[in-house]
Amino acid sequence: MRVGRLGRRGRLHLGHLVAPPGVTWGDGPGEVQVVQGPDTTRYRVTVTALSRAATGDTNHSFTIIKEPGEDDIRSCISDGDSNDAGGCSGGLW
Repeated sequence: MRVGRLGRRGRLHLGHLVAPPGVTWGDGPGEVQVVQGPDTTRYRVTVTALSRAATGDTNHSFTIIKEPGEDDIRSCISDGDSNDAGGCSGGLW
């Protein structure tokens, strides 16, 4: 799967996003999406996956922000309280 590459000028090119086997694009439980808005630019990509698993009424949500030359930023929401369930540890994964 080729998600993106850096061009000559350091710009991130997403190209054609092709989901690997077993991954479904979308914003529902069990799906993955590239988030649109201020957290996604031509240099910065935000991807969120919504788990089918839930704690109470909250599906577990996992987000990664990728930016060239920077460490990945990973966060998660699992129970709306301590975020210590379903792979989250204090809101991180």
